[in-house]
Amino acid sequence: MVSTMRGSLGGGDIATKTNIHNLEVKMNKLELRLTLRLGGLMIAVGGLVVALVKLLP
Repeated sequence: MVSTMRGSLGGGDIATKTNIHNLEVKMNKLELRLTLRLGGLMIAVGGLVVALVKLLP
């Protein structure tokens, strides 16, 4: 069935449900990694601001 559809669409690749699911999983993992990095960066900057406020008169 897939090979028939590929032929009718000019030989292009067709994304299957599995392909789409795998892409969604990868995107969710990437989103989590980026969220954790942003949160860590915000905590680090907050700590730096607090340290500077305490050190500077």
